[in-house]
Amino acid sequence: MFTERHKELFTLYSMSIGYAELFKCKISIIFVKKLNKI
Repeated sequence: MFTERHKELFTLYSMSIGYAELFKCKISIIFVKKLNKI
C-alpha cells in the first residue's frame, strides 16, 4: 500500500538525489574554472 508517508519519503529521496546531482555539477564547474586559471 502506498500511503502518504511513503509519498513524503519518496519526495524527500528524489529531492536529495536532485540536490546531489546539482552539487556535483557545481563542484565540477568550479574545478574546471580553477584548472583554467593555472
